[in-house]
Amino acid sequence: MRKLNLTMLDVRKLVLLRELRARGTIGAVAEALAYTPSAVSQQLAQLQRETGVALTERVGRRLRLTDAGVRLVEHADVLLGRLEEAEAELQNAAGEVHGRLKLASLQTPLLSLVAPALELLQHRHPHVRVELFEMEPERSLPAVVLGEYDIALAEEYTDMPRRRYPELERTELCRDPIVVALPRDHPAAARSVVSLRDLGDDAWLSAYADTQFAQTQLRACRLIGDFEPDVRHWANDTAILIALVAAGQGVVLLPGLARAEHDERIAVRPIADADLGRTIYALNRLTATTRPSIRALIGALREIGQTALPPAGSSQPQGNRRARALRPGASTYPSHT
Repeated sequence: MRKLNLTMLDVRKLVLLRELRARGTIGAVAEALAYTPSAVSQQLAQLQRETGVALTERVGRRLRLTDAGVRLVEHADVLLGRLEEAEAELQNAAGEVHGRLKLASLQTPLLSLVAPALELLQHRHPHVRVELFEMEPERSLPAVVLGEYDIALAEEYTDMPRRRYPELERTELCRDPIVVALPRDHPAAARSVVSLRDLGDDAWLSAYADTQFAQTQLRACRLIGDFEPDVRHWANDTAILIALVAAGQGVVLLPGLARAEHDERIAVRPIADADLGRTIYALNRLTATTRPSIRALIGALREIGQTALPPAGSSQPQGNRRARALRPGASTYPSHT
């Protein structure tokens, strides 16, 4: 067996091999990195020739890594991490905060957290360029691990912890209460807090069933309200849900950061039966934590997050209160009938 010349190892080709392990197909790698499938195949074939060992093998119509390929990717993970740490050291030595960051965020924090944080960052560090992408955490978090994005904003609901990625550092930004949004002329709108048990006969709106928010609402209706919600309309866009509530088409649970109270046709009230909420996090790769641009953006997000307030009319402060479990009978406020 010929001796491997380490100078042959091209970092860009190692990244392709790493992406193949994570994404599973040549097509998915090509789409993620804006390559053509043929270019990815050619680069991987060249890497295999340069190493002199089989790095991939065909299994049916799919291409998977051999044991040697897996080991090489493990070394690539360490190498790419060290390169990122070196970049951070160089940026720190330069003494000026600059660089290009790619930030992925789910929808509701974009308006109430990200937009004002970007304004603050631009004022303090005008040489930092941030490119923003609206994206659900199910896609953004693996993409941050792979280096496709630098920071992702994700949520974690009461009693529904997200998968932990050991490669990522989590920074808590704020606690976001979940509230009831209902038409202004709804009988329950006259109360300061609303019991879910009083909404069992209403038409409901919902996010799509595969989202954590939809699951949280469904569990709340079943376990706290003791009813099966009659869902009439489905949408993941909170602006659409708010418009439907304003049009009298139903009621819905919404995060406080959705700011539904800004529409005067809607009443936003705390939930009387339980303390529901979610925590908003920023996540970045551990190897990039010391980059000045990363620290500056997360610092701005934290600063805005700490000043974010619950919706108007809510008596639940947005501090570090411990969220209570979703269980029948759990009550923060007395029930109203």
